[in-house]
Amino acid sequence: MNTITLGKLGEQLARMYLLGHGYEILAHNYRLRGGEIDIICRHQQVVVFVEVKTRRKLTYGLGRESITPRKQDRLRAAAQNFLAAYADPYHTVRFDVIDIVWPNNQSPRLTHLQNCVQSDS
Repeated sequence: MNTITLGKLGEQLARMYLLGHGYEILAHNYRLRGGEIDIICRHQQVVVFVEVKTRRKLTYGLGRESITPRKQDRLRAAAQNFLAAYADPYHTVRFDVIDIVWPNNQSPRLTHLQNCVQSDS
């Protein structure tokens, strides 16, 4: 399985996980120039922007370790764009990471890290 397919399966698993934990999916693969947000959801009165990182093995570290300051800036810019386009009065915004390790022929291990990207620059 190539990395694109693995990433899509990881995002699908993350959406199922979030739905199972009471989140409402608002959008996924939200794209704009310069960035993409994997999943945008709502949990109670919080809009949650989720970056999903799926890896087969940990040779290059955990997926969350690849979220550089530049990537965080892109996530924040995309989130601002989304919030401006969908003017629903949300009270709080949060940035989460779902880190999935999915070795060949084994069950995936999913870790949900909440509030791990600061919402302001």
